[in-house]
Amino acid sequence: MSPDSGLPPHLVTLRPATDRDAAFVTALTRQTMEPLVRQTWPDAAAVARYFAANGFDRDVTHIIQRGGVDVGRISLLVSATEVYVDQVHVLPQFQGHGLGSAVLARVIARAQAAGQDVRLQCLRVNPAAALYRRLGFAEYAASDTHFFLRIAAHGSAHAAAA
Repeated sequence: MSPDSGLPPHLVTLRPATDRDAAFVTALTRQTMEPLVRQTWPDAAAVARYFAANGFDRDVTHIIQRGGVDVGRISLLVSATEVYVDQVHVLPQFQGHGLGSAVLARVIARAQAAGQDVRLQCLRVNPAAALYRRLGFAEYAASDTHFFLRIAAHGSAHAAAA
């Protein structure tokens, strides 16, 4: 299926990952992140550490589908007070069509309804930082390599401080 298949972003679905998705998720992560990781950490050992630390975790991963075709993944760590977006990747040929925005908007809406913050971090060189800010994420910290972003739950101490 081509990315221009005419399916609107709201027809994006999520399904729980299975062990059979490991190869897809690993290849997807490499394809979407390797140029950014190499730009951030040019030495091979650091790149290897990044991918070792950001591998496939079936228990927290959902596969993003559009029209029944696997096009990405989102991994969420959920607690009583927050949803942490650990990973979100969309195949390059499907980027720029509103799929990531649609999935993240659903995550944000559910978290807000439950009174949870939504947090994530992204590499400073990642152009997706602009998307996250458009969706309402605000920077609460930064390092040499990362931005740390959050949407505070309505009525939380973080929201009052923002």
